[in-house]
Amino acid sequence: PFAEKPRVVVAGRNYCSNLTMARSLGEAGYEVEVLRIFQVKPKWYHLMKRLKPDAYSDYIKGYHVCISRRKSRVIVNRLIRLADKYRKMLLIPADDLVANIADEYYDVLKRYYLMPNVNNQGGEIGRLMSKEAQKEIAKEAGLPIINSCVIRVAKRGEVVIPETVNYPCFIKPNISKNSSKSRMRKCENEEELRAALTEFSQGKSIEMMVEDYVEIKQEFAILGLSTKKGVLAPGFFCTEEGGHDERRGVAIIGKVLSCDQERKLIDEIVKFVETLNFDGLFDVDLIQTADGKMYFVELNLRFGASGYAITASGINLPGMFADYMFFDKPVDTSLKIEEPGKLFISEKVMIEEYVKGFMTKAEMDQKMKDVDIHFVQNDTDKAAYKHFKKFYLVAKLMKLAHKIKGA
Repeated sequence: PFAEKPRVVVAGRNYCSNLTMARSLGEAGYEVEVLRIFQVKPKWYHLMKRLKPDAYSDYIKGYHVCISRRKSRVIVNRLIRLADKYRKMLLIPADDLVANIADEYYDVLKRYYLMPNVNNQGGEIGRLMSKEAQKEIAKEAGLPIINSCVIRVAKRGEVVIPETVNYPCFIKPNISKNSSKSRMRKCENEEELRAALTEFSQGKSIEMMVEDYVEIKQEFAILGLSTKKGVLAPGFFCTEEGGHDERRGVAIIGKVLSCDQERKLIDEIVKFVETLNFDGLFDVDLIQTADGKMYFVELNLRFGASGYAITASGINLPGMFADYMFFDKPVDTSLKIEEPGKLFISEKVMIEEYVKGFMTKAEMDQKMKDVDIHFVQNDTDKAAYKHFKKFYLVAKLMKLAHKIKGA
């Protein structure tokens, strides 16, 4: 509590996002603590969930664990206990779950923390997490969107499918909070769509977005910082190699690009974000279809590990956000990536792909050599990767067990 430097709490479930966000803030000179959140306590055999390289980072001054038991108030109470009694800290959510909870309890937590917000009030971030709401705003802003609708199924209710649905279609949760990737699916016809909706509803109410299915040539994400005084989107990245199954759409390897390559579209996205009156970090997901067209997919009012690719390219967005929130420092919205083309790798996604049998150890080693930016491995923060690398032998045994189980 007597540290001279302002203090920041990074809260999230993903150790890689926690680590890279904390590292960016630490490099900007801030004292950082991490609150690692688990919905349920990991069993001893949930080895991948028990990895914690963020606990060993030299940039992290305090590491805390919260078992929420799927109760939002447990997380809120823990954040209150972590708060500095003498001056407000900055709270940065590192995933959708925490972003939603912090927004829901904004009036409670704002007594202890500076926080991302829309219009300086609670509830607005939660509203904007709806893909349906996002698409309506994006459409009004003139951004290209894929035809879609939202199907709502009440608890043990009847599945009603609108006639406007085109096949094949692609379904995903309208609001992403938990394991949304596992509930994404391509449906070839109405029978498959009805079966998927019935499977996902099972005893609970659901809201699923149903989009026209398009063949994706490449996926992109624009990373930025929004303030009520201006929006900065200095660069974006494309996915060079993505994951499989529940990691579909998540980059193993990505390439940092200059906004000049899509200047008109990015200027339109900046204008779109400016209308939200949002203070916080964000990313906007885009796809390019086989015919070369670009479409708006989703707005995330936070960003994860991929944000470190922008930090490592010379523009520290988390650090700038902290400067703005603590000291009201203006953001230079003209900044842009000066040296695009760097490749980055997510070791977390890589090791998960290795365990599932999608790559070999030799391929992992080669990928680590081929890229310029690593999320866990870092020359000035070596202890985090030293902990992570101990898992390689365990991962090898897990891969063998997964192969035997599959056979």
